[in-house]
Amino acid sequence: MTPADRAPATPAPQPDVERIVAAALAEDAPWGDVSSEAFVPEQARITARVVAREPGVLSGTNALEAAFRLVDP
Repeated sequence: MTPADRAPATPAPQPDVERIVAAALAEDAPWGDVSSEAFVPEQARITARVVAREPGVLSGTNALEAAFRLVDP
């Protein structure tokens, strides 16, 4: 089966994604990220780039975006 033969995945409903991400953040770090708060200035910003060494599939970007929105609205 080639990638062209596969049906595209149906994304999870965004309200479900945001609820699950919020629960994960609350469980993992209810007090915040102590290291980041100690060493990274609040006004610091970053830009990142994902560079693949081989063809692949990037999934979960909707969860990643939800996490960033919830952590830094």
